[in-house]
Amino acid sequence: RHPGRVWYIFLNLAIALTLMEMNMFAALNKLLGFYSNVGIAWIAAVAADLVINKRVGWSPKYIEFKRAYLYAVNPAGFGSMVIASTVSILAFFGLFGAYAEAFSTFIAAGLALTLCPLIAWATKGRYYLARPNPVNGPGVAVADVTATHTCGVCETAYELPDIADCPVQGGPICSLCCSLDAECGDVCTKAPTGEPVLLPVPQVRGD
Repeated sequence: RHPGRVWYIFLNLAIALTLMEMNMFAALNKLLGFYSNVGIAWIAAVAADLVINKRVGWSPKYIEFKRAYLYAVNPAGFGSMVIASTVSILAFFGLFGAYAEAFSTFIAAGLALTLCPLIAWATKGRYYLARPNPVNGPGVAVADVTATHTCGVCETAYELPDIADCPVQGGPICSLCCSLDAECGDVCTKAPTGEPVLLPVPQVRGD
């Protein structure tokens, strides 16, 4: 017989008291402080890409999120985040002295904000897009972005911004199924298999 939800109060109290007596909250504060360096480095890298790289033309003017058109790793974003996180974490643990330890999060933000544009400039933005988006990318004449294609995997209709052309499926695939596919080998981003796939005419809503 279920004892009722009231008894969970005592269970939660027991857990809380155990954590307090074991001084786990001090460890939790240390863990969150450690993780904050990674989080801030990531946010700063994203901000640098949106505010700096896109404005000066080192990254595409639009935001592409579909796996079919992206490299597995972009050194401008991922590289700057990893470097900034590593240096700031070392500072957080006191490797560079007390002042650097106190300002480790600022080190993370400053490095990411600086390195992201520098790496994008050095690589000329070549690792942002593995191939052009022929479905609704820049320069593609789209009469109605709310028109839909049916995904060849889940057989659900999605609007054009959520559709990619897939050489493995030989037709349209939604961004979710594309992201979850573990067997395609990313052939869509590699020559010569990465050529655009001719898709059928999209279905306009109301037709």
